[in-house]
Amino acid sequence: MMDKIEGPIPMTRHDVALDYIATPQEVIATGQRYGQPAGIYWDKRPAEKLAAIPVLRQQAQAKETVSTKSSWPHNVRQSDGGE
Repeated sequence: MMDKIEGPIPMTRHDVALDYIATPQEVIATGQRYGQPAGIYWDKRPAEKLAAIPVLRQQAQAKETVSTKSSWPHNVRQSDGGE
């Protein structure tokens, strides 16, 4: 038998709070007050994790590709000030 958890459980920004806990006997609404993570916190992902988890590696590579592209659209010419 499991012991009951008393008091708050520490949460960090990457934790996902549960809205419900289902057991064979009941469904418990947690009344959670925490927000959900905003996404993947890349600064907290060690390189070993990225290498070991293909979907994370693919997303990291896609993110890197987007961030290294120029912010100026390539199909728009910049004006040189003259006509």
